[in-house]
Amino acid sequence: MNIPPTNELVAFQKVANRLSFRKASEELNVTPSTLSHLIRSLEERLKTRLLNRTTRSVALTEPGRKLFVQLNAIPGNLSDVLEGLHEEAGRAGPYGSILARWRPGFSKKINHNGLVIEAAIKGLGIAHLPVALIEDELSAKRLVVLLDDWCQSLPGLCLYYPKNRHLPLAFRCLLGILKGNV
Repeated sequence: MNIPPTNELVAFQKVANRLSFRKASEELNVTPSTLSHLIRSLEERLKTRLLNRTTRSVALTEPGRKLFVQLNAIPGNLSDVLEGLHEEAGRAGPYGSILARWRPGFSKKINHNGLVIEAAIKGLGIAHLPVALIEDELSAKRLVVLLDDWCQSLPGLCLYYPKNRHLPLAFRCLLGILKGNV
C-alpha cells in the first residue's frame, strides 16, 4: 500500500472535521477544487471511499470515520503537529532533512538540523547532514554513516555567478575577499 502524502491526510482531516469543502478550503487557503482532487487522490490510494458527497452535503463513510478517528488520535492533531514542524523549518539551515514517522503510514519532512539530529539519534529515520555537524554523534556511535560510497564529498563551498555581466561593486568586493585577492 502506498503511504498517503501528508497534504492529502490534512485535506481529508479538515474536510471531515468541517463536513464542508468550502469551509475546509478557507481554513487551508486552497480552492475547494484542490481539496476535492486531494481527497479523490487519497481515496484512490487507499482504494476506498472516505466521503459521501452531494452538491449540498458531505458525510463520512465508515472507513472515512475510522481514518478520521485515527488522524485525530495523533498528539495535538495532524495539522498542529505539521504546523509546529513547519515553524521549526523556518529556522532551518541549508542542510538536513529526515523523514520522521509518528505512526506507520504518516510522515513529514523536517528541515531543522537540531531536530533532524535528535530524531535520527532516537531512531525515527535517516538524516542527510554535513559530517561536520554530527562528528560528536559519529564518534560516540550514536549515529552511523549510511551509503558512504554513494555520497559525493564536496571540497568546499562553490559560488556560481555570471562572468559575462557587469557585477555590482559590493559583489566584486565579496569575490575578492573569497578569492583572497584583498
